[in-house]
Amino acid sequence: MNNSKIIFAYDRMPDAELSNKAQNPISAMTENPSFSEPTPSLASVQAILDSFRTALTAAQSGDRTKIAIKNEKREILIDTLHSLGRYAEMAANGNRSILLSSGFDISKERSSTVELGQPENVRLSDGGNIGEIIVACSSVAGVRSYLFQYTADPLLPDSVWVSNASTKSEYVIRGLKSSTKYWCRVVAIGSNDQQTVSNPVARIVQ
Repeated sequence: MNNSKIIFAYDRMPDAELSNKAQNPISAMTENPSFSEPTPSLASVQAILDSFRTALTAAQSGDRTKIAIKNEKREILIDTLHSLGRYAEMAANGNRSILLSSGFDISKERSSTVELGQPENVRLSDGGNIGEIIVACSSVAGVRSYLFQYTADPLLPDSVWVSNASTKSEYVIRGLKSSTKYWCRVVAIGSNDQQTVSNPVARIVQ
């Protein structure tokens, strides 16, 4: 069972879009064996939609009374679609394929969490200018971003690491002291804030 849900975004829709969107579940659920006893009935939903469309056409004259009637019909239609949508979710019972066949807009399927691997093959090379190091690693599956960290030699348990964030697996660290040895490492950050850290690698800055 998954977490697929109907997207109830009707309140934000312009009238014309609502009119079109409301027809979709009526058409899709008609003679659909997965929705054998819709509540409310599809005939009643169609009647409410037709009433809204008639009021919408009348409201185009700009008459304030007719606009108010149209707005009332709109609210009734939205409430009815919500009720029909809740029925569709109950009838689908978590089955995404069935829910998709209802004609409603459905939330995107959530991907399962990918176990985040450790950044590997960390490589250091000279940058284009004095005081630069290019840090690169192999791409990590499921990564959201990388932190490229460095600290001056010697490498100690309490060394302070300076971090630079990037969405790419390569980064140019600038402003380092020439002829000085630095240690670098890469931290991979996943979609759920998972973190894995590479082994540190050293190089003397040009």
